[in-house]
Amino acid sequence: LAVEMFCYQACKAAAALAAALGGLDALVFTGGIGEHAGEVRERICAGLSHLGRFAVQVIAADEERVIARHAGELLSLS
Repeated sequence: LAVEMFCYQACKAAAALAAALGGLDALVFTGGIGEHAGEVRERICAGLSHLGRFAVQVIAADEERVIARHAGELLSLS
C-alpha cells in the first residue's frame, strides 16, 4: 500500500505540474528511489501515460559530494 500511495502522489504532483506547464517533455528520476526502484518508475510513467509521449531519464545523484563541496567553500570563506 505504501508504494501504491507513493506512486499515486508522485503522479498527482507530476500531472499538476504538466498541466501548469502546458505539457510534459521529459520526466527525470534521481535520488535513491528514482535511481534504484525500476518498478516505481514504471508505475509512475504508466500513471502519466495519458499525457502522451515524453522522455524518461534516470540521473545519478551524488548529494554527499555536493554537500561536501559547498561546506568546503563555506569554510574557505571564514
